[in-house]
Amino acid sequence: MGILNEKEVIRVDSAKKLEPYFTYIGLSNSQISSYSIEQLESYLKTVEDLIKDPQKLGFPEDLGSINIRVLGVKANLNILIISVLLEKKRLILDRITTLRSQEKIATLRDLVARKVNDSDAQGKLLQELQSLENEAQKLREINNKTEEELAVSKQDTEIEL
Repeated sequence: MGILNEKEVIRVDSAKKLEPYFTYIGLSNSQISSYSIEQLESYLKTVEDLIKDPQKLGFPEDLGSINIRVLGVKANLNILIISVLLEKKRLILDRITTLRSQEKIATLRDLVARKVNDSDAQGKLLQELQSLENEAQKLREINNKTEEELAVSKQDTEIEL
């Protein structure tokens, strides 16, 4: 069946049914990736509130007859919603971390350019900052790959359509 096992494919399909709702409230993956730090912090509070009380979203009880089983026990739609909200929270936190690190590196670059008069020292410092930025990018890519592998290996939530 490819990389994803059948349970994961079903879970992804079920979560996709919820995506229009999240897009409407500004929480699609593409929207999250376009927000500023301030916007992300605001949406983080929203997501945390929704995790505490997912019924605030106002989802209908029946979204295309999604039946959810967690470890073989029938659960309600809130399990899927909370799962998606936790994924959104992780995306928001990852994006905040990325933007803050980019902001700090840019600030250091500017500081080096303005305050370091020795061109050799300035060049070496800027090289180190570039190296730091490249390493941070590689770590983010490794983290993303690990998250994808983890998602594929999850088998404790079974969703039947």
